[in-house]
Amino acid sequence: MTRLRPVILKVYVEHLMAAGDATTAEPLLREGLKYQWDNDLVALYGELETANTSQQISYAENWLKSPEKDPVLLQTLGQLCLRNRLREKAQQYLEESVNLESSPKIYQLLGELSTQKGEPAQASKYYRRGLQLALEEFS
Repeated sequence: MTRLRPVILKVYVEHLMAAGDATTAEPLLREGLKYQWDNDLVALYGELETANTSQQISYAENWLKSPEKDPVLLQTLGQLCLRNRLREKAQQYLEESVNLESSPKIYQLLGELSTQKGEPAQASKYYRRGLQLALEEFS
């Protein structure tokens, strides 16, 4: 099952997530990423809400050992840390990610982080920047 092409595994995991079956989806994603690194699967790992986010963070941090920094992996780690209310760690990962490659999703996450930290003005700036990037992508 885990040697499926990434696009097929992604669709299968999305269906598992929609059905609320993160328990089955999480190990499938991890195994799939062992066989073939795929940014869509890495991003999906950040969307996956399991009962043990700390364990997800631990797995994802092991993937950081690659010498090249991966903005999608950093975004995923930021998202997982944000979900687990590890605000300082989330900020570190998200800022590192946005410095490598900005995207509307990263700015959305930075906005959520600023909101959690009680910084509405900063959150507004991040949301605005994310919207600007999204509009630029569609133009």
